[in-house]
Amino acid sequence: MLFRSVASFKCVRDQLKKAKVPAPENPFDIAKWTTCDFAVSVMMIPFVNGTCQKGCLETLLLQSITATFPAIHQCAEAYLNCAGVNGWANAGSIAKMRLRSILSAAWPEDPYLGLQWALNPAKGLIPLQHPCFDGIAAFLQAFPGRIH
Repeated sequence: MLFRSVASFKCVRDQLKKAKVPAPENPFDIAKWTTCDFAVSVMMIPFVNGTCQKGCLETLLLQSITATFPAIHQCAEAYLNCAGVNGWANAGSIAKMRLRSILSAAWPEDPYLGLQWALNPAKGLIPLQHPCFDGIAAFLQAFPGRIH
């Protein structure tokens, strides 16, 4: 796990402890109360095969949107290279800029469409059936006591 992921996980774990709910020792571990059917796990995103990767939610979403809009992705990459974005220190900021650039071009009705609206399947911008989400789906399907 990368250092930033370790710090992020520790922050989430500390908040769970403050809330007096089960707090897992590691990402993807499941912590349960013994007195009831309540379990907690912390999934660090993005990840590959249960291993945390550098980035953020937008890093994961980019895989789906770039497959949906390859031509816009190429144009956005040219713009990002010109703007020097790849030299930024924060990988999360780079991913957010990439996603924002593609979303802005792909949705001319509102170039500043919020991510919560861009994820609406009816818009067809970020298909949630993309294989990049399979790990999340598998984890949630195997989670104890999941809602069917």
